[in-house]
Amino acid sequence: MKKNEDPDVWITNLERLQQRIVECGKTMDDNELVMHVLYHLPTEYYNINDQYLKDLDDAKEIKLEDLCADLQCKYD
Repeated sequence: MKKNEDPDVWITNLERLQQRIVECGKTMDDNELVMHVLYHLPTEYYNINDQYLKDLDDAKEIKLEDLCADLQCKYD
């Protein structure tokens, strides 16, 4: 994701790519998409990123919708 890019638009595009990958016969679950999002966030989102990575370390389930909502709140 680029510095001033709308996270909702970016994640929607990633979801489209995920769907295309699945249509090609490969598997890609939401957890993989969440990890991709977390590892490609700009520095402005590091506080959110740190919290979600801690949740993953603690074996908590992360819903893509929750992550999207938190990123959008920070963006707005």
